[in-house]
Order: sequence, then structure tokens, then C-alpha cells
Amino acid sequence: MSTTELLVTALLFVTVGLVWYIVSLRLRLRQSEQAREQAEQARASSSRWSAELEQEHRAQLAELQQKQAQAVKQLQREHSMELEALQEAVRVSEQERELATHLAQKAQVREQHAQARANRYESLMASWSIGNDETAKAISRTMTHLSA
Repeated sequence: MSTTELLVTALLFVTVGLVWYIVSLRLRLRQSEQAREQAEQARASSSRWSAELEQEHRAQLAELQQKQAQAVKQLQREHSMELEALQEAVRVSEQERELATHLAQKAQVREQHAQARANRYESLMASWSIGNDETAKAISRTMTHLSA
């Protein structure tokens, strides 16, 4: 074999090696592009899933807030009704207290009038009993008997 043939054979080997290297680089590039596309798809899918999940959570949060607001309104209504009932009970008890106070005052006034009347009768009887008049003594006994 001559040097030219050796040179051609060597160039052929180098060319085949370079072609092989280029083909392997091309395959790696294609695999890299496919991996990049898969990663991009995964990212897009993940973004969609994340957005859907976020939207679902927002909807649940809005629903919970609405339920909470309704519960607070119901609680406010119940407390308002209880407060009104308590205020009504206070009004009624205040009226009853005023009535009892008024009745006690009337009873006290009656008692004072009765005591004054009794004092007048007693002084009248005392003045009658001092004398010897039989009529005065009889009236005194009758009054004593009636007041007892």
C-alpha cells in the first residue's frame, strides 16, 4: 500500500469517525430537544394544574367565607333576639318593681291613716274613760272590743 492509499484510508477512517461523531451529536441534540419539550410540557402541565388547584382553593375559600359570614349573621340575629328578650324581661321586672313600690307606698299610707285613726280613737276613749259617764264607759268598752 502506498502512502496515498494509506492517506486515503486514514482520511476515510477520519471521515467515518467524524460522520459517526456528527450522527451521535445529532442524536444527542434530538434527545436534548425531546427532553426540553417534555420538560416544557411538564412545566405547562404543572402550571395548569397549579392554576386549577389555586382556583379550586379560592372557590373553597370563598365558600368558607360565605358560610362563616352566614354563621356570624345568624349568631348576630340570635344575640339580638336574646338581647331583646332580656330587655323585655328587664322592662317587665321594672314595671313589676314600680307596681310593688307603689303598692307598698299605698299600704304604708293606709297603715299611717289607720294608725292615726286608732290614735284618735284611743285619745277619745282615754278622755271618755276619765269621766264617770256610763255612756262614755260603754262606748270605750265597745271601741276597745271592736279594735281588738
